[in-house]
Amino acid sequence: HISNKLKRTKLGETEKVTEGTQKAEGDANGTQLTNINSLTNFHLRPRKGLDRSAEAQLNPSEYISETQALADFPTLLSKLKDIQQTLPAPNCTAEYPKITFLGTGSCIPNKTRNVSAIMIQPAENSFMLLDCGEGTLGQIVRFYGKTRAESVVRNLKAIYISHLHADHHIGLIGLLNERQRLLQEADVPQAEQKVLLFAPIQIQPWLNFYNERIENIAQTYTLIGNAEMLEQPMLLHETRADLAIDAIGTCLVRHCPHSFGVCLRLPAPIDGDAPITITYSGDSMPCRDLVELGRNSTVLIHEATMEDDLIEEAKVKMHSTISQAIAQGREMQAQHIILTHFSQRYAKLPRMQQLVGGDEAQPQLNNVSIAFDNMQVTLGDLEQFHYMYPALHALFAEHAEELEQKALKREMKLERKRKLLNAD
Repeated sequence: HISNKLKRTKLGETEKVTEGTQKAEGDANGTQLTNINSLTNFHLRPRKGLDRSAEAQLNPSEYISETQALADFPTLLSKLKDIQQTLPAPNCTAEYPKITFLGTGSCIPNKTRNVSAIMIQPAENSFMLLDCGEGTLGQIVRFYGKTRAESVVRNLKAIYISHLHADHHIGLIGLLNERQRLLQEADVPQAEQKVLLFAPIQIQPWLNFYNERIENIAQTYTLIGNAEMLEQPMLLHETRADLAIDAIGTCLVRHCPHSFGVCLRLPAPIDGDAPITITYSGDSMPCRDLVELGRNSTVLIHEATMEDDLIEEAKVKMHSTISQAIAQGREMQAQHIILTHFSQRYAKLPRMQQLVGGDEAQPQLNNVSIAFDNMQVTLGDLEQFHYMYPALHALFAEHAEELEQKALKREMKLERKRKLLNAD
């Protein structure tokens, strides 16, 4: 549940009730609910009670001071601010759609990048989720805050699952349950509580198993198979006007069986303008069908799991490299390309040779953005993202150098192997 009451503890009679502690109503044993943070300890003896001395503390000023001590970063940050002062107003000043990245890593979560989840907000009170990896509900709470998160979850109109790898859907059931709880508390009629669930139809046995063996969730969603939108996009503007998405279309992509890419068509933000289209690759190798589906997209969100040197590994695992993802966007003629779903070896910043050249590297990245967890962008933000690359590279210089050293060792190992093969 979205709740601040994170830990139930029974304190001894002599234990002083700490600030933020609430006594549970109707509990004859004196059980108390206490708010705690990460790394809080509870001592059983010799003295029973909470120990908050090692709690994780947020200190933004300390983190900012650390960045100012990095070589070149203060200078590049100052330069970025100067550039921003001289930039013309973005071509698109519309407030919506907003794209919020809740998870930008692959395979398993870590503290920097959670697994796949992207929140699309086409209008003030309409939200659609693209993939729902483990911990997505928690990420929503962390980004929006408890009160706003409850509103977001209540107004979640649709969820799209690209394929059935666990890092793309394991957070689904928890989110469905929380949404239903919030809607019931708000006395929303049962008929209006179902969320549209777009997913490979092969997810049905898993949902049925959970529904029959664990708890009833069948009333929380209406399942629509992704394959139903392969031939013709599904028109939503008449039947689901509250979603603020006109149409949704899909294509099969080159990954595991039953993997799909998706294209969302949104109304034009200003009358007379072209509609906005957002294309999402899910997990995929370079794919011709995805290029055709998203032709002339406003935004392409494409996975970029591997660095360019690992193209053979990417091929084996059926993922894309960074350059392949960018090339997909170029071929698609997308206005903006956002890279996501990075291998956790690139948790802070992906290894991009295009960044090494500093300012000289900018032209080829003018419409390319790198996604980070808890990053929210509008179309206007994407027009200016590339100006941040020099400062970003300086901010994560130590991490970038570590990646370069690993790449060098990998190349030396391959060279030794080639020499041995030639000697034979």
